[in-house]
Formats: sequence, structure tokens, C-alpha cells
Amino acid sequence: MKVLFVTNGDDKYGGCLCLKELVLLLKQKYKVKCIILNTKCNAFNAWCDENLIENYSVRYYPWMYDKTCNWLKYIVKYIVKFFLYHIVNFAALKKIERLFDFNSIDLIHTNTSVIDIGAKLASKYDCKHIWHIREFGREDFKLYPLKMNYIKYMNNHTDAFIAISDLIRNSWIDKGILNKKIITIYDGVNAGRYGNILTNSPKTDSDVLRIVFCGAISAPKGQIRLIEAISLLSDEYKHLLKVDFIGGGKAEYINNLKKHISAKHIENNFNFRGYITNVAEFLQHYDVGVVASMCEGFGRVTVEYMLSKLLVIASNSGANVELIQDGKTGLLFDTKNNTAQALAEKIEWVINNREEAKKISLNGRKHALGKFTIEANIGKIYDFYRRTL
Repeated sequence: MKVLFVTNGDDKYGGCLCLKELVLLLKQKYKVKCIILNTKCNAFNAWCDENLIENYSVRYYPWMYDKTCNWLKYIVKYIVKFFLYHIVNFAALKKIERLFDFNSIDLIHTNTSVIDIGAKLASKYDCKHIWHIREFGREDFKLYPLKMNYIKYMNNHTDAFIAISDLIRNSWIDKGILNKKIITIYDGVNAGRYGNILTNSPKTDSDVLRIVFCGAISAPKGQIRLIEAISLLSDEYKHLLKVDFIGGGKAEYINNLKKHISAKHIENNFNFRGYITNVAEFLQHYDVGVVASMCEGFGRVTVEYMLSKLLVIASNSGANVELIQDGKTGLLFDTKNNTAQALAEKIEWVINNREEAKKISLNGRKHALGKFTIEANIGKIYDFYRRTL
């Protein structure tokens, strides 16, 4: 079986991290011939070279764009992006056609909902096409399509969809994606990267509760909610807390968060560590992992926390409720009324109930090992390929 994977990112976050583990295991376990097509040459392509995975980069534009400014500016940008999308992608298709013999490709797998060039290629060359839906779209990233009747287009140019959670699946069915075409298969994480490290390097005992918040530093991820929660704690609890933000983001937004921290006089509680490649090694040094986004489509970092024996404190929204059983495999805080206070109360509980928190974190690891590893889900994806073909 030969599969062309179409993606649009680097290997820092979410979708591409999952794709790396997917193609590597498909290659090793099922002898699938994997080819990567990326929109620009970056660290992901370098990783492919290191692992002897055929890969190419051709510039193409997404068909969805995020609204990060006021409507007047956005409309002007939208018009510009609309023309760039059509012009650049027309040229990209010509370049891609010269790279591949599409008669030899069995399946095209588009790794995200924000690009449609895989659908175009599949339709033109009569290849089977699977679309991996990892985002809600407008609800989480304020994405708006550059194509009219985009749901109809997706249904007509895709043989099957994979949603990374039931919540994502139901959301896209509500938008109009055909129920019979879409299935939920959770993303998987390579458990071995976390278990081996933890076995050899147990956490040291300390009175300080070490909290980590991993992921892109951006408004949708909700770092501000944790900052607000810490500011509400009494000085007695603040002295027992250290919080690290791990991840990159726009300098302006990070500076705004730092100013907010300074205004609350809690600079001693927070540290911005930037993007870290070997995050699995760092997670062993923490006790608690926080997920504060309001509309998480899956939560790869949640699984990474659980596999690392961290107690997860997550919002009771998005797909968090599918990954975590409150009080059993993690803690969920309420997002409907006074979110910061609800998060603060969970943190206080952990400080006052360390042993019970450790038991919950161990249950979380067992749960993640059984349901959210790449080893547990790779067979489902391969079987889905075979059924689609």
C-alpha cells in the first residue's frame, strides 16, 4: 500500500507530531510506503530524511484562515488571501503533478481540515481520499473558509473522514458532513518515550507543587486562565507553587501575559521556558499538567501528561471530558461560572491532598496506556485504510 500524506506544518505541535508517529509505525509494522507532502521545507522534512521517508515540499495555501483582527481588516485580508489561495494553489498543483506517478498511489491522506489540495489531487487522479479532521474550525481557531459550500465540497471530494474525538465528529456532522463517512479514531502517543524515562528517573520529593502548561502560547490555549487562578490563591499557597509555560508563541502575546503576571505580583510563580524539543524528558520533573483551553479537539498534551504520571487538571469542555474521568483519572474544573476560581480550587485541593492526587495520576497513566497510545490506535487506522480501499 502506498499512501501520500498531505500536511501543512512543522513538527512542533499536535497534528504533525501525531503524523510522525503514525507514518513511522505504518512503515515499520504494516510495510506501508509513506510519502510526505508539506507546504514548506522545515524540521518535519528533515525528520523524514533521517527516517528514510520520501518527502517533498511545495508551497500551497490553506483554504481556511483565522480571524485575528477586527472585521474591516479581516475582510481586506480575506480578499487578498482568496486570490492567493487560487493563484498559488493552481501553480502548486502543476508542480505536484510533476513529482508523482499518481497511478502508483493507493490513497491520499490529508492531515488537517485547513488544507484542501489533497482533495483536489484525489479527485483529479481518481485516488481514494481520507480527510483527518483535527479542528472544530470556527469554534476553536476562528477559521473561515475561502470556498462557498465548503461542506458540500468536502463530502463530494472525500471517501472517508477521521475525527480525533467524538466531540469533533459530532460538531462536523452538525455542520453537514455525512454521518456515514466519518469515524472517530483517537490520536495516539508513543508511550515508550515517556514510560522508560519515568522508570529510570523518578520524581524527587518536594514541598513545592510543580505545575507545567505545555502548548502554543496563544489565547485559545488559555494560559491567562491559569495566571488568574494563581493570583486568586492566598500567599500561603502561592509560596508552594512553581509554574512553567513550555511552548512558543507570538512575542507580543507573551509580553502581554508577562505584564499581566507582573500586575498581579506573582512573577516568582511563573517561568516561560519557550519551545522544547525533548518535552518527554522535562515532564518527569512536574507534578501537575494543566489544560485550560475551552474548545480542545483532542488534547495530545493531555495524554502526554497522563503517560508521564502527572495529575491532569483540565477544563470540563471540549474533548477533555472524553479523555478524563473527573476524580478518577484526572481533575476537571468548571468553565461555566468563575473559571479562574474553579481552577484555583482544584490547585488548592492538590496541595492539600498530595497522596490522593498521586493515586489519580497513576490511574490516569493506566487509562492513557489502554486507550490513547499510537500502539493502541495504529491498527484501527490501518484497517480503516483497507476498508476505504
